Amino acid sequence: MAWRNLWRHRGRTFIMGSAIALTYALMLVGMSINDDGHRRMLEEAAQAAGGQVLVHAQGYWDTRASDVALRDAPSLQERIRAVGGVRTVLPRILLTGLASTSSGTLPVQLSGVDPAAEAALSDPAADLVAGTFLTGGERDPIVLGAAAVAELELELGDRVVLTTTDVEGEVTRALFHLSGIVETGVREIDEGVAWTNL
Repeated sequence: MAWRNLWRHRGRTFIMGSAIALTYALMLVGMSINDDGHRRMLEEAAQAAGGQVLVHAQGYWDTRASDVALRDAPSLQERIRAVGGVRTVLPRILLTGLASTSSGTLPVQLSGVDPAAEAALSDPAADLVAGTFLTGGERDPIVLGAAAVAELELELGDRVVLTTTDVEGEVTRALFHLSGIVETGVREIDEGVAWTNL
């Protein structure tokens, strides 16, 4: 009886069938957009964190101290490269310290990177607003965020002293020259990031 009723009112049946099909199609499109957004969010989070997998020395996350370092890092990098599915291995050195100028002092996290290899994951040079990003021609280069540059009243070429601890836990200082300025649009990042060559 229900089957006969569908064909008795063909116009109504067509409208209802079309509405159901359109609703289902819109639901599939919405789910696809949601899945793509979720995938992109995961990729961006991995890039922001430094990659899909991070390898640190045991105990690093307990203190994040500069003296907690991997031993025999080149050998470890080669073993990781040999793992199937690994696209790239990026060596980095992370230090927390104080960037100082005659105008003030600011805490920063310095990342020692290989700029050519870094471009395979995420290119910090894409946010460069002035100067160069560790091109190799600079003397003791450091790249800082725009907010840090403003707070420390720096200009390209100015000297910056970084105070941190070395792998033995001793306080040490290093002199750098500002070679580039990046601006991500996030003040907390632009105030606390720094890069130099490995």
